[in-house]
Amino acid sequence: MEHEKLRIFNDQHETIGAAARSVVHAQGHWHETFHFWLLKKEHNTVYLYFSAKKSRKKDFPSLFDITAAGHLLRR
Repeated sequence: MEHEKLRIFNDQHETIGAAARSVVHAQGHWHETFHFWLLKKEHNTVYLYFSAKKSRKKDFPSLFDITAAGHLLRR
């Protein structure tokens, strides 16, 4: 996963290249991600679903997180 190639952008949202995920995060490059939020409306109440992260996860183990998220890979 650390070797995935991600497109990187400047502060004008213009593509300036690609780099490995580990490099993108280490150097703080702008890159594309997605977030998926699962909601349910029942009567007049809105429910927001979260996932419980496993204790062995690298980032923020044993905490709640959104339904799904990830990086958009370079084509």
